[in-house]
Amino acid sequence: MSDPSTDGSSNGSTAGSSDGSTDGSGNGSGDAASAALPLFPAGDALAAAPLPLGAPVLEADHLVKEFPIRAGLFRRQVGAVQAVSDISLTVRAGETLALVGESGCGKSTTGRMLVRLLLPTSGVVRYRGKDLNQLGHRELKRVRPKIQFVFQDPYASLNPRMTVASIIGEPLRIHGY
Repeated sequence: MSDPSTDGSSNGSTAGSSDGSTDGSGNGSGDAASAALPLFPAGDALAAAPLPLGAPVLEADHLVKEFPIRAGLFRRQVGAVQAVSDISLTVRAGETLALVGESGCGKSTTGRMLVRLLLPTSGVVRYRGKDLNQLGHRELKRVRPKIQFVFQDPYASLNPRMTVASIIGEPLRIHGY
C-alpha cells in the first residue's frame, strides 16, 4: 500500500503491537478527529496535500473481521470464523507496507478492510486522520485511488497480453497521473 502524494523514497513498514499500544502519536486515545489533517485541501478536492516524511498516512487500530456461520431453515448465525484478529499498523509518509504470511492467514482480508472493500467487525481504519468507516460514498470514492493494494494472484491481476509498461501505466492513466 502506498500513498501517491509521498515521494516514495523509503521502503519500510511500521506495525503497531497487538497489546493496544500505539506509535506514540496519541492517536490511539480517541482524539484522532481533533488532530486529523484535512482529507481534501481547498482547491482541488482530489489532490491530497503532501505530508511531511514520517507523518501517519494510513492507520489501523485493533482490526477484527469475523464472518458469520449460518445454519438452519432461517439461516440463523450459529458461530463465526475469525479471519483477522486484532491487527494494528501505521504506514507513514514515504513508506510502503508489505503484508506477508501463509495462505489463509488474513492478508487479503486485511487489505480489503484497509481500502474499505470490507467493513471490520471492530476496529478503526484512518486515512490522513479520518475514519474511513465514517466517510460517505462520495468521499470514499475520492480516497480509494490514493490507497491501493496489489492482489497476491498475478494471473488475476496481470494481463499476459499487455507489456509491463502498459500494466504499470494503466492505473496511473486511470487516476490522472
